[in-house]
Amino acid sequence: MAYDKLSEAHARTVEWQAAFIQGIAASAMAFAIHETSDRTPSLSLIPIAIALSCWAGSFACGVLNNHARQAAIAANIGANVAHDRGRTDLEDKALVRFGSHTRLAGRYYIRQLWLILAGAVLYVGGHGMHIWENDQTKNVQIAPGGIKRATHLLKQASSSETGEAK
Repeated sequence: MAYDKLSEAHARTVEWQAAFIQGIAASAMAFAIHETSDRTPSLSLIPIAIALSCWAGSFACGVLNNHARQAAIAANIGANVAHDRGRTDLEDKALVRFGSHTRLAGRYYIRQLWLILAGAVLYVGGHGMHIWENDQTKNVQIAPGGIKRATHLLKQASSSETGEAK
């Protein structure tokens, strides 16, 4: 009896974790899209786009995990019904399906975790690239007023050296 309660608690925890990670994935996608929507196209958007793909994959793995868990529960019910009716052949088939769906759900959960983490690493890397790109463009700027201001200052400096009128 205590084993049943412990097993149920474990199943609920795994289910909540998968749903929580799905929420994180959806939030991460919305955040990344919002934060990068006004950026000009650059190389730093490539890892961020891959991060979005990872998060979408993580969300999909959460959905597939839930589907596999539901199929495992249905197979378990089928095995119980077959056992009650004395149909050991159907019970054996249902138990095989139960094991298969349970393993599948576990694989989807692990993929869900790895994809959420990979997306986070890629997003941080892409954001770091964006900061570096902005730093590089600041070093290229000639003057605070831009190219027109820099051209004007250069003309002004050259005319004062030659003694020409401004």
